Amino acid sequence: METCEVSIVINHKTTILAKHTKVFFNWHKSFCFSIALIFSINLLIPTTDIFAQDVKKTKRSDKDKTDFDYRKKPWKGNNAFLNEYLQSINYFDNKDKIRYLVPIHFWIYRNNNGTGGAPLSDIGKYIDELNYYNKINKTGFRFYISDIKDINKTKRMILGYYLEAPLQGIFRHKRNAINVHVVDGFKLRKNERKLVRGTYNYLSKSIIMRSENSSTGLSHEIGHYFGLLHPHRNYNKGKNKQEPVSRTRTKGSNETPLCELRGDYLSDTPAEPKLTFLINNDCKFVGGALTDCWGDHYKPKTNNIMSYPSNYYCRDNFTTGQVAVMLYMAASNKYSKHWSTDNKQNIEYAFDKTEPNDYFEMASILKVDTTYTLNFHRILTNKRKNKSDIYDWYKFELKDTDANNISISVNSKDNTQNIEIALYDKNKIQLKNFTGKSNQTIILEYKNLVPDWYFIKVTYNNKHKREKSLKYSLLVNRL
Repeated sequence: METCEVSIVINHKTTILAKHTKVFFNWHKSFCFSIALIFSINLLIPTTDIFAQDVKKTKRSDKDKTDFDYRKKPWKGNNAFLNEYLQSINYFDNKDKIRYLVPIHFWIYRNNNGTGGAPLSDIGKYIDELNYYNKINKTGFRFYISDIKDINKTKRMILGYYLEAPLQGIFRHKRNAINVHVVDGFKLRKNERKLVRGTYNYLSKSIIMRSENSSTGLSHEIGHYFGLLHPHRNYNKGKNKQEPVSRTRTKGSNETPLCELRGDYLSDTPAEPKLTFLINNDCKFVGGALTDCWGDHYKPKTNNIMSYPSNYYCRDNFTTGQVAVMLYMAASNKYSKHWSTDNKQNIEYAFDKTEPNDYFEMASILKVDTTYTLNFHRILTNKRKNKSDIYDWYKFELKDTDANNISISVNSKDNTQNIEIALYDKNKIQLKNFTGKSNQTIILEYKNLVPDWYFIKVTYNNKHKREKSLKYSLLVNRL
């Protein structure tokens, strides 16, 4: 059974409660107060429709809990606003421009002894996939790893969906970044697992996702972070709430198209039912007999990243309207000035194409006899403190036909005396290292290597965390 992503939000009353909690609540001081708080939140947290359902057989509420967050959004009932906004930022003149460099702080839940949980290679894959889908859709966003924090608590590897997950997002939260919590699964009822791929919480503005996820799973949740809703929102709520298939249908004397007032409020995302079980292996819609409340047949996009298709590999698209919403919400975000590339100081956060490669498990592949232009970029941590990316890992393969003697050279016009290079085998055993002196090119040579994969660690020994980014070139060649 194909699983589907859901989003959950705590309502207004809980928002007020949590704000007070954040100030006054000490997790370890008052057990009685903790129990009272948990009981209160448990009563206030709404349930969300998680299971795939037939359009005409809905047993549980599918009400979207984010209505309050959208009452004042200027594109609701006025999609022309979005086009005007894109024009105001010259989007159509430069669609490929990178407009926001956004840090992601990962929280990885593991066993008490540090084992289990998502491997670091998967964290690198999440970022690669996230940047890939944002690049091909020309959203203007690029994402990088701010930090990775391990939470070594076995009991937290499977989080209770309705209470534990939202609370973890509230109490484990870093400023200036999007917080992503990676768990093994969610508990719903009677220890049921793997029914939810991920969730975005509108109160904590945190994402909680399963480690085993689809390639667009994180892109979907980031879409929620930047204001996107599901295209199937309220599809089963009748004429008074359902989005019609027709893009021109209105109600009464109101001339505003209903497609801009219902569903996800976007006219360029066709009305759709929940697409689970309605998309075949060729990504074709097989629910052609289904109609909306006015008798019009559904003709959905089967590749929208915010939808729930049967096969998640079908998803690869954000519409222009969705891109406009994300960019508008990013500009309105309280961290916008720290992320926007229009702020020249933020160019220091720009990273090269080999990122993420901060860990051995994320090593980027290099071609022998090819020169790469790379950099150590700055990392945004909080409003008063920044740090530099200090480790870059690479790997290259020596085949039977390759010479077994190699040379690794690093050069930087900025400074090489703070750069160290080291050669490792595939078992992470260091074979040799060399630290730069003054501004000369660093050269590390090694002979008689057997055909295999080898790893290079380039370290920026930066004593001053606020120091600027450092550019360098790297070449591995045969001797």
